[in-house]
Amino acid sequence: MLVKIHLTFAGNINRQNLEMADIERSIRHMQNDMIKLNKLIHKEKGIQMDLSQNNVLMENDFVGSLKVSIVLLLFVSIHVLLSCSLQLTWHA
Repeated sequence: MLVKIHLTFAGNINRQNLEMADIERSIRHMQNDMIKLNKLIHKEKGIQMDLSQNNVLMENDFVGSLKVSIVLLLFVSIHVLLSCSLQLTWHA
């Protein structure tokens, strides 16, 4: 009878040890996964910052080009108006 009780306890202890080892292995896997996720999040934030900076630079370049185009358009418009005005006064 004592041997049977001892075997039952020993079996329970072995089962608990196996479960504990399985839980510890799962914890290690989750820790590794969290490290990978943190690295990916950090990398993603860096990419996001680079894209944001590139967008600002591209927007500034576009606005600058647009301002230059507007100034050129104004000069051309003034030139055309003056040419038309001169032609009208020349013919009159």
